[in-house]
Amino acid sequence: MKVRDLMDRRTVSCSTAWTLHEAVLAMQHEDTDALPVLSAEGGTTLGILGVHDVAIALATHRRAAHEITVGEIASLRTAVVAPDDDVHELLACMAHHRVRRLPVVDANGRLEGTVGIGEMLRHARMSGTRHGELAAKDVLETLRAIWGARPVSRARIAAATPAPVAEAEPAMNGNPGGAEALDAPLALPIH
Repeated sequence: MKVRDLMDRRTVSCSTAWTLHEAVLAMQHEDTDALPVLSAEGGTTLGILGVHDVAIALATHRRAAHEITVGEIASLRTAVVAPDDDVHELLACMAHHRVRRLPVVDANGRLEGTVGIGEMLRHARMSGTRHGELAAKDVLETLRAIWGARPVSRARIAAATPAPVAEAEPAMNGNPGGAEALDAPLALPIH
């Protein structure tokens, strides 16, 4: 099975010059959780902007959505796929880059649509496990790889937090703060 068999052919996108406010309104209007990002000239596909990117930007930039441009925060080095790529290669790419949706582009980098884990899961559930087809277990393994817990150091959290972590969290595993507590890995739950 090829990407073309599952892709969403809508080519709604945003530009690096758009504000987050404009991009979120477009996501809401199109009922999607991600938009491909095109160059300011509108030609080449540069990456993808997801709701996760928007949430992180609003939490860390401390500016309003109409003051932050897509170009400031979008994942501009996101992988892209072609319509003729095999869906198993697509799943491997998603797992490697830990993304749930990718732009589908032609040989010139022009947007032809997007493909996401949701389309693949729906197809896998409908088709069962026919030989050579997409199996639900393959999609679920990819989701596990995408959503797997990533260790985050307290030092990285402190860099993005206005209050020092040592003061905000007085004890960790019975240790009353200190440098060793800041460097201990912290696995954040994914909900």
